[in-house]
Amino acid sequence: MSYQLPDKYQEISGPFLDSHIGYIYHLLDENDRIVYVGQTSYIYARYASHLKSEKCFKKIRFWEVPKEKMTEIEVEQIILHNPKYNFNLPVNDKWYSLEKFLKIDRIVKGKARKIGKILLQKDWEYTWGCLELFQWQEIAKILRELEDGNGK
Repeated sequence: MSYQLPDKYQEISGPFLDSHIGYIYHLLDENDRIVYVGQTSYIYARYASHLKSEKCFKKIRFWEVPKEKMTEIEVEQIILHNPKYNFNLPVNDKWYSLEKFLKIDRIVKGKARKIGKILLQKDWEYTWGCLELFQWQEIAKILRELEDGNGK
């Protein structure tokens, strides 16, 4: 035998492949600023894949979360922290882009100015290019009223 392993070693333990556990994680820069928010079922593999990416970060912080809540929590974290490497919100049932809402209701097509005025009147933020589904539904209702002549 040419190499003897030292007596001192390190261990990583935990539920690596537990299908009921999900993780939300933050990648942090040298100033502890969150530069990326993500979700995964396999935290160590995901961490390794980020090490090979173009993202500049110094450490990872992660939490176990119920797997069925991962997307909801990830969306909230992205909106809260606005990390520089997150460019889109994950697909979810709460937040809708204009394109996603157009698949449900075409009334909003080509009405950017009217939508902008409604957003200002309602004092709603157009977060990450998305609104909550109920907000799009309210906008569609107002646009219909305007087209029918019953609106302001």
